[in-house]
Amino acid sequence: MQTCTNTIAHHEAAHAVIMYRVAGFTGGQIAILHNDERGRLGIALHGVSDSENTEHLKAVVLSCYAGGIAQRKCDPKEGTNGCEIDDQVARKCLGWLRELNLEPYYRDQAAVLVEKHWSEISTVAEQLRNRKILDETEVETISDAVSGDPELWGLLERFRLAKK
Repeated sequence: MQTCTNTIAHHEAAHAVIMYRVAGFTGGQIAILHNDERGRLGIALHGVSDSENTEHLKAVVLSCYAGGIAQRKCDPKEGTNGCEIDDQVARKCLGWLRELNLEPYYRDQAAVLVEKHWSEISTVAEQLRNRKILDETEVETISDAVSGDPELWGLLERFRLAKK
């Protein structure tokens, strides 16, 4: 099934924004790519700076669940389409944390975070739809601009010009 670009953008934006808000970094770039066999694909890099840092592992779990929550908020018909790998990563991290029994708790917390940061997620998703790839600095700057520092929009444009 080919998922719409808007849903993919919200899914990937949620991964990055929630990782940023929980761990202080996005984990890398996010992208929407076209694959001839599978249609559009979203990519978010789940970077963990220290695999034994429990706070970072918890952030990865929340970020993984946030993608699916955002996509269903955007389009309820999507269900869990495209969430299989996210669920596998989250389950692996929960295993390392010895908290497999807390999966429902983490899913609930991810839903709360998606609601709280929805304006950031939506704005990052809009930028992702337009640009197809956003790096970590772009995601963090957009999130901070939306959450109360509008002067960062000018900084973002200067950053993008310098990257060219």
